[in-house]
Amino acid sequence: MTMRLPLALSLLLVLPAAEPPKTPPAKSPPASQGPTIREMLREEEGWQFAPPVGRPDILYDLETILTAKKKFQDASQKAEAKPSGVTAVPKDANEIPTAWAQAQKDRVNSLLAERKWNDAIKTAELAIKSLEAYRAHNDIIPIIKQLEQSRDQADEAQTREEAQVEFSSRALAVEGVLWSEKGQRLAIIAGEPKALGLNERVKDCVLINIDTDRVDFRFHYKRRRFEFPIYVGENAGKSLAARPAATSDR
Repeated sequence: MTMRLPLALSLLLVLPAAEPPKTPPAKSPPASQGPTIREMLREEEGWQFAPPVGRPDILYDLETILTAKKKFQDASQKAEAKPSGVTAVPKDANEIPTAWAQAQKDRVNSLLAERKWNDAIKTAELAIKSLEAYRAHNDIIPIIKQLEQSRDQADEAQTREEAQVEFSSRALAVEGVLWSEKGQRLAIIAGEPKALGLNERVKDCVLINIDTDRVDFRFHYKRRRFEFPIYVGENAGKSLAARPAATSDR
């Protein structure tokens, strides 16, 4: 034990002393890159100008904008209310506007031929209203009656087309027809739990006729009764597209 102690001390004297750890040099702060986006937004918000109540702003005048919008809406409504091709009735009270009335009647007939029901109705109504002051003249009376008939015809056609669309939305489909030796017939309607007979209802429609290859339905629309056929194997939309004929009963 007396031999090991001096040896340990001698080793400590021979080994060099440990150097203290070197501290890294302090980094200099990065150069300034200008204000950040958030700082710029804050600064911009501080410069926003809100005009006080009652003071018009040359860049944003709410009263002027609303007035311009109102004028634009009024002009659009007048343009929609007056169909194309309608001219004003002559203002000369002593002149009977026979030629003008005849031109309006021809215009309505042309719209009927083009199946523009809404334009035909508006044109006829405007012409009838303009000719009210001349109902006592023999040349104007038959033209007014023809305009009224054309207006009613256009209204009937427009309502019939709307009824067809509503009927097609029911998506009725006839899958087949059953009949017995006694003559009773039943229609197999897609989605129905049982076959239906005459005068039975399905989706707001009434079966009024069952033939070997088709079923006729009665459908009420705008207080009018319409009859639409659906052939076996076709749905309502396809059947009406191929056979648009329909009857109505007021």
